[in-house]
Amino acid sequence: MLGNEAILGALAARKQVAEKGRSSYWDEHLDDFDFRDNKFIGKLLPEGGGRRDRTPLLSAVHRIFQFRFMRMGRKFSSFDLMLDLAVQIQKQRGALIDLGTIRQALTLSMIDENLDLTKIDGPFVVIGDGFGVMSSLLIGHFQNTQTKVVVVNLASNLFVDAFHIHQAFPQTRLCLPTSSEEYCQAVDDPSVTAILVQADDSTWISEKAIGCAINLNSMQEMDPPIIQHYFDLIRSSKSERSYFYCCNRFSKTLPDGTVVNFLDYPWHAKDVSLVDELCPWSQFYYSFRPPFYHRYDGPHQHRLVKMMKSEFHKAIH
Repeated sequence: MLGNEAILGALAARKQVAEKGRSSYWDEHLDDFDFRDNKFIGKLLPEGGGRRDRTPLLSAVHRIFQFRFMRMGRKFSSFDLMLDLAVQIQKQRGALIDLGTIRQALTLSMIDENLDLTKIDGPFVVIGDGFGVMSSLLIGHFQNTQTKVVVVNLASNLFVDAFHIHQAFPQTRLCLPTSSEEYCQAVDDPSVTAILVQADDSTWISEKAIGCAINLNSMQEMDPPIIQHYFDLIRSSKSERSYFYCCNRFSKTLPDGTVVNFLDYPWHAKDVSLVDELCPWSQFYYSFRPPFYHRYDGPHQHRLVKMMKSEFHKAIH
């Protein structure tokens, strides 16, 4: 099995490969993507990487603006712990806490409040992570356990995720499987913490259990057949119960004119909704431009569901 440095090298070599599942959004946003002088450049991933260039005064101003979001975490018993973990992760990366990272901490705290993360049976699967923040939070939260975190993304984005996960947890053992058999072996290997799966190989994840899948603001950048594909994988995964948390824009039009609507995702009437509302921390952002807090171009819905398992899954059990 490759070591972490070799895995990063392998992913770097893949960053410009052609991919079947890439939408017009990512064709446009990855057009100028590159990695130079230990830095990522291009239009890729606007939030989540953490700022590195703040003076103490500027940091204080950011904290004032961020307080509105921090206050939302008061109703979640694990938020303070998640936020402290997020700060340590960004510090390890040489970065400072930003709004994207605060949102990730809020999200994981909310999931924990509704499910109790320690009672999830099976790997956590993060679909389309941004800068590996959610994956890193899960890894940090489950340190010294055998809980697996599976990271699924397009090749370039997966390189970004892996690079930042390795920065945050350099001793954590990563795995980059090259077949479904290797994927299954990695899930069963107690020495492996995070498993990296390129989107074109995502069918592998249904070969084992999926305890909880998480998608934050990236299904809105997928074509509808790819969204259907991920729902099918979660439903057919080899676990009695699978949960799915999804937060995405209510409606988004991709560069080629494809319209992606949250309510048109392949939800099922037998899905059990635990949370279904406009996401409080994803409706607006802050800037130094008056009036300082600004609405996004369209509302964001989030939903946490116990997924109806597919007939295929029931048949093989």
